[in-house]
Amino acid sequence: MKKILIIIPFLFCFQKLKAQSIILPELNLATSFYFDQWVLNTDTFFVTPVYIDTYIDFNEFHLNIKYNHNVVEPLISELNQINDDSYIMVANYMGFADFAMVSGGNITGVVNTINASQSLLTLSFAGSTAAQTLFNSCNGNLLYLAFKKVNPCFKGPFYLQFWNGDDNGTFINQNQTHACQIIGTTTTHSTETGNLLAVQGEVAFDIPQANIQLNGNTLEAFVVGGSLPLSYEWSDKFGAVLGSSYNYSPSDTGMVVLTVIDADGCMSVTSHNFYFSSSTISEESSFQTIYPNPSMGIIHMQKEIDRVLVLNTIGEVCYVGKEKVIDLTSFQKGIYFIKITRHNYSTTEKIILH
Repeated sequence: MKKILIIIPFLFCFQKLKAQSIILPELNLATSFYFDQWVLNTDTFFVTPVYIDTYIDFNEFHLNIKYNHNVVEPLISELNQINDDSYIMVANYMGFADFAMVSGGNITGVVNTINASQSLLTLSFAGSTAAQTLFNSCNGNLLYLAFKKVNPCFKGPFYLQFWNGDDNGTFINQNQTHACQIIGTTTTHSTETGNLLAVQGEVAFDIPQANIQLNGNTLEAFVVGGSLPLSYEWSDKFGAVLGSSYNYSPSDTGMVVLTVIDADGCMSVTSHNFYFSSSTISEESSFQTIYPNPSMGIIHMQKEIDRVLVLNTIGEVCYVGKEKVIDLTSFQKGIYFIKITRHNYSTTEKIILH
């Protein structure tokens, strides 16, 4: 399903553009996780596909792509292996990765520095003439670009941009002055001649987002995103460490701070004001009850609330309101999390829509 969600918007855009296009997608690695954490030899990296919208019988192309070298570092010499059918087939990457049209050809590249934060990646390809059947079987996927994360905690997104390299009248790479040039057996498509449209892309990393939910008298970490394994630290407002498990049971009233760090060293901090009183806990916990669960979409809460949020499994907010009864009948079936706030007290419950 995720694969379809990625490809269909591109096709819709293609129909509007009605011109030969080359596309760098908008890629969120939290949802497009199958493009992240690829491994080759000692390198771990993410990939971003480059699509063409209609068939070209090319046997050569040249690309200039501007990127932030403080955030990512491109892999170049490894691109031939990464784009080879045998590597993608064995890796399989959740079954979502299309084959690349450049498999079996030769990709070369070079990087030139533009300024303190940006560099220009120039790639060239030469190979056999691409057939229509190849374009169809690869779903228009020309090739994968591969990048290592220099700053995996960058909150971005950061941009990948086709650019001809013209920096105030001087080309960064004198050998490649087209943002994109695709050479076919009968026609050459180029951004500089106007018969090729370049669609710019962006990438957002999968960084952790921590929340705290109350389970009886115990605080539990609820984390969306991040690279496993995760480490946890519970502390008071003065920084004194209270615990290092995914949960913590306070012994007194006060603020509890949760710090979560993922495998890339990315940090998320959140806090919870805990009121240690059996009567308070009983009273405030009672309002958490939502019903029915599982539900067809009409959700009831037992008491008045200050706010309710509905989040999906990747942490996106799907609904915000203050009502005791909320209507989720238009939502897709599946698992959601309902975060309820009342009297400065918040809790999160899982609900199933069926």
